[in-house]
Amino acid sequence: MIIITVAAILFAFALMLLIYKLLQTRNEFRSVRLLSLSTAADSDIVGGVGLSILVASPVSMSVVVNLLDSRYPLSEVIVALDGERQPNLLQHLKIRYSLVACSVEQCAVYRSRERAYRRLVVVVSQGEGRESLYDLAATAALFDYMMRVPPECRLFPFAAGRVAERLAAESSVEVDVVTTTERGVDIWSRRHWLACGGFGGELSQGYIPKILHIFEPLALCRESNMDYFLLIERSRYNFWDYFALKIMKTGNKLLSLVKPKNLL
Repeated sequence: MIIITVAAILFAFALMLLIYKLLQTRNEFRSVRLLSLSTAADSDIVGGVGLSILVASPVSMSVVVNLLDSRYPLSEVIVALDGERQPNLLQHLKIRYSLVACSVEQCAVYRSRERAYRRLVVVVSQGEGRESLYDLAATAALFDYMMRVPPECRLFPFAAGRVAERLAAESSVEVDVVTTTERGVDIWSRRHWLACGGFGGELSQGYIPKILHIFEPLALCRESNMDYFLLIERSRYNFWDYFALKIMKTGNKLLSLVKPKNLL
């Protein structure tokens, strides 16, 4: 009887220790996850210029993670999803960023319970095309300048800050559209968006927009042509990649050059 009692006490102690370790591991994981957005800004707030980064139907979670890595403090990320086509991505976003529904009138709008993720807004509709999703994201945007990003594109961490610097430098006149060297990446003012009736609309008669172009690279696509090599982003590298010195680093990304026939 004494042996059974001692064994029960030891088992209870081991179980309590296991539960304590599991809770400690969970809290450590949560702390690391919340600190993932607490990165130092590459630039200060310039001229009070705010930037809303819009993406419609991103191809993966990594696209959203990349956009949230923007180092400009006065920026936000608006993700517009078609709930019918991307239900799994929506669930993953809810879990990773602790999202809760805060509005379900015309479409569902999700924001995070955690302060570290307040820069993320997820808008969900049903059966919308990509152009309509960008307009839907624009209706939820907070700032006057909206930066459209293709669903498979990655921005460099300094991109939003560079755009804000250029816009602030044109203080004598309000810029309506900013074009870039990357296909599909542009910035619209809210005034221009309203004048066109949306991103797919046409300009009103007599309205002449002020257009600015940025020549500096701001984005990185998954694949971009470079002569007979391709510049790609990989999660792992083998010995021969290091040996051939075909690896480069830009920001927090590791890139490599491979021949198209070797790209699977």
